[in-house]
Amino acid sequence: MGPIKDSIDESKVTIMGACCCNYNGFDCENSPIGCAENNTCLCLHCEFCCKSDAEQLTCICCNIGCEPVTTCVKSEAQICCMTGACAFPPDNEVPCIIATCCITCYPAMGPCLKLGDIRDGQD
Repeated sequence: MGPIKDSIDESKVTIMGACCCNYNGFDCENSPIGCAENNTCLCLHCEFCCKSDAEQLTCICCNIGCEPVTTCVKSEAQICCMTGACAFPPDNEVPCIIATCCITCYPAMGPCLKLGDIRDGQD
């Protein structure tokens, strides 16, 4: 069983600020109206989504299921263009990043980097 595909595409999020196991940013490419949230605790994955461009979940706007353990606890949330996430320990969806004022210092350096570009550089 592979990981559950969630309603938040974090690869297009431009990082505004981050401190090790959490980040916040924005996505001006896909700015859907609405909100979404994913929470994982060990293997239990809960999802809520009321976005204009999202597929319907199992129970209209929510879903619960099991997935392979990648971290102890993880949470991602999106409201319109703003996105934030945290994970302990960091994993592939929420990697360890250090950034402030849209300037990323670790693991890659540069202004206005997207999370997808940061992850691609780690592979």
